[in-house]
Amino acid sequence: MVDAVGGIEICPEDAIEDPKAGLDVEEGCQEADGEVALAYARTRKGGLGDLDRVGRQREVVAAIGDAVLSPWSVVNPLRWWRLNNAVPDFFAFGEGTGPTAVARWAYAMTKVGGDDGLTCTMPVTDGSATTLDEERGRPLFDAIIEDRTDDITRRQCTPAGVAR
Repeated sequence: MVDAVGGIEICPEDAIEDPKAGLDVEEGCQEADGEVALAYARTRKGGLGDLDRVGRQREVVAAIGDAVLSPWSVVNPLRWWRLNNAVPDFFAFGEGTGPTAVARWAYAMTKVGGDDGLTCTMPVTDGSATTLDEERGRPLFDAIIEDRTDDITRRQCTPAGVAR
C-alpha cells in the first residue's frame, strides 16, 4: 500500500538503526517507501520497546490512510491504478460494502495515529512498558467493559500507555 500511494512520511523522534528490522533512518520527518515503512513499523528500538513500536505502527497506518484519501488518489491515474491493484491483496470487505463505507473506513484509518485520542494502549507506569498503572487502568477497563467509552479521558487513553 505504501508503494501504491508513492510513499509516506514518517517522523522518527530519534535516529533508529536496527539491523534486525533492516532499518537505518535519521531523526525527523522524511519520505519512506514500503520497505522502509515496514521496517520502521516492525522495529522494537526505543525506550519503551513494543509500546514505541505500537506508536510507529499507528503512525504508518495513519499516513497510509492520509495518502489514500488524498485527491491525488483520484486525480493521478497511475496512483489510482496502483491502489486498485494493491487493495485486494491487503484488505477484504464484506459482501455489499459500498464505496461510501470503504471511504469512511479509510478516513477512520487516518485517525489511528493517536493525536486526537482515538487510540489507547494499556496504561503503564512511567519508565516501564510492563507495569500496569492501576490508577488510570482500572477506570479505563471498567469504561470499556460497561460500554461507557465516552467517559474515557485523555489522561487514561494515551497512544503509548504512559501518562501525559
